[in-house]
Amino acid sequence: MKIVLFLIAFFAFAGPNTTTSNETADPTPPVTKKIPKIFTEHGNTRTDDYFWLSDPKDSAVIDHLKEENAYTVAYMKHTEDLQKKIYDELIARIDQKASSLPTKRNEYWYYTRYEEGRQYPFYCRKKKDIASPEEVFMDVPAMAEGHQIYMVRGWTVARNNNLLAAGIDTTGGRRSTLYIKDLNSGKMLPETVSNTSGNFAWSSDSKTLYYVLNDHTVRPYKLMKHEMGTDPNTDKTIYTENDSTYEVYLSVSNDNHYIFINCGSTNTSEVRYIDATKTDATPVMIQPRTNNLEYSVDYYEGNVFHIRTNNKAENFKFVETPVASPGVNNWKDVIPHSKTAYLQDAVILKDFYVVQSKVNGLTEIKVINRKDNSSYNVDFGEEAFVANMYMATDDYASDSIRYSYSSLTTPSSDFMYNLSSKQKQLLKQQKVGVNEKYTSKEKLFANGGSAGGMLMGAVINLRPNLFRGVLAEVPWMDVVTDMFNADLPLTTLEYDQWGDPNKKEYYDYMLSWSPYDNVKKANYPAIFSTGGLNDTQVPYYSPAKWVAKARENNTGINPILFRCNMGAGHSGESGRFEAQKLTALKYAFMLDLLGKKT
Repeated sequence: MKIVLFLIAFFAFAGPNTTTSNETADPTPPVTKKIPKIFTEHGNTRTDDYFWLSDPKDSAVIDHLKEENAYTVAYMKHTEDLQKKIYDELIARIDQKASSLPTKRNEYWYYTRYEEGRQYPFYCRKKKDIASPEEVFMDVPAMAEGHQIYMVRGWTVARNNNLLAAGIDTTGGRRSTLYIKDLNSGKMLPETVSNTSGNFAWSSDSKTLYYVLNDHTVRPYKLMKHEMGTDPNTDKTIYTENDSTYEVYLSVSNDNHYIFINCGSTNTSEVRYIDATKTDATPVMIQPRTNNLEYSVDYYEGNVFHIRTNNKAENFKFVETPVASPGVNNWKDVIPHSKTAYLQDAVILKDFYVVQSKVNGLTEIKVINRKDNSSYNVDFGEEAFVANMYMATDDYASDSIRYSYSSLTTPSSDFMYNLSSKQKQLLKQQKVGVNEKYTSKEKLFANGGSAGGMLMGAVINLRPNLFRGVLAEVPWMDVVTDMFNADLPLTTLEYDQWGDPNKKEYYDYMLSWSPYDNVKKANYPAIFSTGGLNDTQVPYYSPAKWVAKARENNTGINPILFRCNMGAGHSGESGRFEAQKLTALKYAFMLDLLGKKT
């Protein structure tokens, strides 16, 4: 529904102070019929004239969405040359042969790379050494042929390095089909499972695959066990999460000894583990869920688990606990709590602890020598920056880390950092160009997506004259109605974030700002909104209803456009070039409003 993309961006343009666009007569927007739907909640009555748009099985709804798309095309037709020019420039800025930095897992270096003109990447690996021959284990350009949407939601290679499990989503709706591939022969195995979350884990002997199924709201909730070579219809249920405010996801220790079954809500965690070396292993509880107790578990060494937790530690701390008796009473501090540093991550290596924290809003990476307990902070060389560490290898004896880095003067970069010598090596850096622009209210635009799109609706309800135009992408607008609907994806999972409207105190507050409920007569700025028919995070009808209501209440002449992708979900088009067509359309919409035709 809401949380995957939270973005607010402001676009400022220099140019003539014009508020006109579209030199020819404007086409007429669709007339959205009204069928009042009355809601009575906590003694209050709400009327939704456009609730009927919520049924995608209604042919009238589909016809309406097509009419909206046709109107947007017609309104923007005179900008087609401009769109093409912008699109060509966007494509020219894409690194046609981009590749990711390789990461080493179980003796193989894994990476993705693109070829010129290809929408999708190749998933590749090299054995032991980066100079070894390349193996392409997923040819996504070929796999995606014939599909509008093609997303690899998740994948993992078995410990024998021969079996690949991959979750493929061809609608954008987050329901992934599990496929298994024999990497030696290159053949797909007959076992497939639909409606998975794309989250998988292998047993240590590579004979058993664990996967997670979605419920009807696309909540990952059920852990299944598949024995290779058997019919998936006989797969066994290992764990079911019956609390609809929790979801299930798997994680695996680097050595594949332990599989962790993570159950989480917004503020509470519960983790079980499976000994992946034992074929008949059953889940073992680490610490039962306790309200507002958060923790995550990993295994690095010996007979202990390492845990990041907020137990008696508002800013989190790092503890260890015996595998044999892992409950909270046996948690022992490794990295104690700090009142001034928010602990984000910690890595356990043979000779070092590496700890990433936020201190005064900036990233701090502390390196602790386990032999003499001496420590130092990585020197980033600038006063203001954004950094994030990660491991390039699963080697427990490693003496280096990687970190991504950017600042106001340094483009997005990736460095290799040696923990012993303190030497850093630049591995990759984004190419950028800088231009200075100035703006005024008449040339100011706001752009937000998902929950950020919701923010766009809230902002223009409060200050409709603040922006020349607003771009609300897959915006979540009908907050109250959606949060009453427990059958919608993400609703119950997000009660802790937005509130449960079944409780009057939350209902009253949510109703006070819900963008759809607070649309009123106003001279709204120009609006460009988007949606996806297959969206399981923000239903297409949220922007569709909001656009209709905003048009009805618009006292001015600014255009209000809606573009619904009839074959995609929350993320839109999955191809890297195809996705730029929407970007070009958005830019053309803004430039046209400013009178810029070329």
